[in-house]
Amino acid sequence: MRKAMLLLFAAGLIATPGEERAITPTVMSVCQIASRAADYDGHEVAAKGIYWRTVHGAVLSASECRDQKVNIRLNAKFKAGKKDLRTLGRLANGQQAADVVFRGVFRLARQGQCFGQDCRPFQIDADELLEVHQRHQGE
Repeated sequence: MRKAMLLLFAAGLIATPGEERAITPTVMSVCQIASRAADYDGHEVAAKGIYWRTVHGAVLSASECRDQKVNIRLNAKFKAGKKDLRTLGRLANGQQAADVVFRGVFRLARQGQCFGQDCRPFQIDADELLEVHQRHQGE
């Protein structure tokens, strides 16, 4: 039994006391998440979509639900690789869209509440940028 526990610990499957294991949820389209907003409210998601910077923030949408935009808020302890941050910044500063995957907590606005400059009904409090790629013309 002790040998099995040591193997699991060495493989990183058991967190040490006081240590959190970050398990990334299954990547889903932001459209899938928004269509079942009540189910995902307050839960960690890995949202895939098209990132656009706005005047006072950013939104995530997707080609299959272009009218549905989810406000993106980067948390204070937001994590991303240096290369990914440079890519996202370069694209956003050039007013270009980027294909991204963010990990964070999905929020559904309550009555009388909304998110971002355009008063969106949904927000992702992003903890991590998992992927970023430049969108190609026509996508």
